[in-house]
Amino acid sequence: MIQRFNGTHSAKKSGDLGIDGLSFFHHRPIQVKQSEHVGRNVVDNFEAAMERTGKDKGYIVAFSFTKGAYEEAARVRGTRKLDIELVTVAKLVGKVPDLAPTDTGRLIEEDLPLPSPRPAEVRPSVEELVESETAG
Repeated sequence: MIQRFNGTHSAKKSGDLGIDGLSFFHHRPIQVKQSEHVGRNVVDNFEAAMERTGKDKGYIVAFSFTKGAYEEAARVRGTRKLDIELVTVAKLVGKVPDLAPTDTGRLIEEDLPLPSPRPAEVRPSVEELVESETAG
């Protein structure tokens, strides 16, 4: 799942303090849960992990999330100014379930598949990325 962010895995399999990997470029923390109905407590724990990293945005990936998880992510965004994005595995791998209301009341059509990663030979180099940031 971390590779879908073009990210890097944490060197530790256990004792990683809630961070399973980091996204490409901005090195935002990623936590992957191999379960469904991930709840509020996971978001709470990830909030603490994000504060340790000093990053203001991070991702939790799971098969599904509870209403409490979405509410906690919204609370953290509003009060702590931390953006915890809850990402479903279906969104990352490009499988779109039936267009039906979810437990949050949103339609799943928002979870359209992400484009496939670009092949390594056409990805910009670090120097090109830095140059594009400074040129603008």
